[in-house]
Amino acid sequence: MDALWVDEYWSIYNAGGAHLGPLSPAEIWTRVATQDPWQSPGYFMLLAGWGSLVGWTAFAARALSLLAGLLAIAWTYRLGHDLVSPLGGLAAAVTMGASAYFLYYFHEVRGYALLVALTPPTLWAYWRLVNQKGGWRTQAVFFLGSLSLFYTHYFGALPLVVMGVYHLLVVKKDRRWWRPFLLMGAAGLLFLPWMGALVSGLTIAVKDTARQLSAWTPRQIVQGTLFMFSNGSIVLVIVLGLYSLRRNPVVIFVWFCLLGLFGLILLVNARLGVVLEARYLLPLWPMLALVVALALERLAQTTARRLIIFILGLWLLAGVWNSIDGESAYTLSNPHWHQPWDILAESLRPRELNGDALLYLLPDWTWPAYHEDVLGYYFNGSPVRTTLLQRPENIGADGFARQEREAVTEAARVWVGYTTNQPTHYIAAAERLLAENGYLYCGSFSQASPLALDLYGRANRKGSGVDFRVPENPDVKSDQPSIRLDFITSQSVIPQRDRQAGHLNVTAFWSIDADVAPSTYSVGLHVENLNGQLVAQVDYGLPTEPHVCHSTDIPLSNLPSGDYRLLVAVYAWQTGERLAVGGGTGDRAEVGVFTLSEAATR
Repeated sequence: MDALWVDEYWSIYNAGGAHLGPLSPAEIWTRVATQDPWQSPGYFMLLAGWGSLVGWTAFAARALSLLAGLLAIAWTYRLGHDLVSPLGGLAAAVTMGASAYFLYYFHEVRGYALLVALTPPTLWAYWRLVNQKGGWRTQAVFFLGSLSLFYTHYFGALPLVVMGVYHLLVVKKDRRWWRPFLLMGAAGLLFLPWMGALVSGLTIAVKDTARQLSAWTPRQIVQGTLFMFSNGSIVLVIVLGLYSLRRNPVVIFVWFCLLGLFGLILLVNARLGVVLEARYLLPLWPMLALVVALALERLAQTTARRLIIFILGLWLLAGVWNSIDGESAYTLSNPHWHQPWDILAESLRPRELNGDALLYLLPDWTWPAYHEDVLGYYFNGSPVRTTLLQRPENIGADGFARQEREAVTEAARVWVGYTTNQPTHYIAAAERLLAENGYLYCGSFSQASPLALDLYGRANRKGSGVDFRVPENPDVKSDQPSIRLDFITSQSVIPQRDRQAGHLNVTAFWSIDADVAPSTYSVGLHVENLNGQLVAQVDYGLPTEPHVCHSTDIPLSNLPSGDYRLLVAVYAWQTGERLAVGGGTGDRAEVGVFTLSEAATR
């Protein structure tokens, strides 16, 4: 369960999900056509309906892809069962279900799992129609599958083109020949309203020379497809492919579709340069699974049944390994695109204050433009001002310093977030600039690895602090020493709004005279209801540095909603005796009153 990334954000944006909508189907059509014409609108309309039923959390939105992926495996089983044999169906389903690369798209808010799910039933219905086995239900599956492929992804049209060529060149031209031809033609006619947007998307692709330079070569397309499909067992899938070859109508159909789709992809990529990753090649997966099914069915006709079990077991183990192996996961979830925005938002939400600033240190070889939308998605409604920083070696030391200074202007507190694999000199550069601007380290807060989240504060010097008077020491000939407390913000440290977590973050700046005995005093943070009853408390040792920032959390999850006061005491931890507050106002300093709402007590 990782954070959404930019393409998933655009899926939710196109669908009008979460705070980005809601949108009607017509509005989704217009948004995609005008702002993202490289996509077809069908998946986003389906996602919008799904989100309206189950909600817009990342888990709920991704569950649509999980459902589509499971249906893809089920339909691949049915396709292999009907075209090859029951064993062929099992082999095809295991081959698909153990492809780690395909499984990865079960958890992304994108249309690729749906694209794969639509391919097997369309192939299955077409095969039944050309062999006179299908009635009106089969015709409905073929028509709806063809129409859905058109509107799910532009690459979804390629299997239909291959089936159309097969239908023209191989299938006998009799009275029944017209039925699948007319059904596919009707689906194509219903796609015509989108042709204007398609032309716009193709125009963008043709003009995008930078993208074309990164496009895969024909060798990379073939090699990448076989590698990703087989979990790295390229030799095995080639051997099985050769063993599947024989004169048989099903074999001819499967290989025609496979090679024809390969050829079309190579042709489109040569003209437009659009294949940058293997995800565009996923419609090949059901056909490759059928090739494996044909090979294993042929093996089953011999005495090599144990070899079948060995091959499927090896395939399954390779898929499991590639799904959980750290290096493979790194390849699938590229850190240039994926950052722990969800952990960052969860860590900051219960601690954020008006006027806070966030500096996030991006990894190398990435750009803020890839992350700004997703960061805004997770921090929607947050009062924190966010800035994405690139490494000094990428934008220059002067540019790095200027960007950081602008980001922290007038901020009393600054959060610095980064993944734990960042180089130390990068982190040190940010810390050094904060120190030069008067910020002190206050503590580290993170809900989980791999995120590190550090808080820095700058003391409020406008006279709103309080002094705790240390008892006079006859051995000290200076004035009576004191311990001064300055809260970071000029307002109350607790925002007067609903809390979304069961604790309260308190950040304070301490100034301690040199004559104060070290390791003698502790700090008590007390939460009382308005009747004066102590309901929550956190203590920590008084820092020993002369000027230091300290931030801590007070648990509040068990408290009922209502108004509460926060008070601070400094006491000798060995005796419990409290220090007097300067000005004769008792032995505790009142910080302010805050409201704990129903949302905070859940």
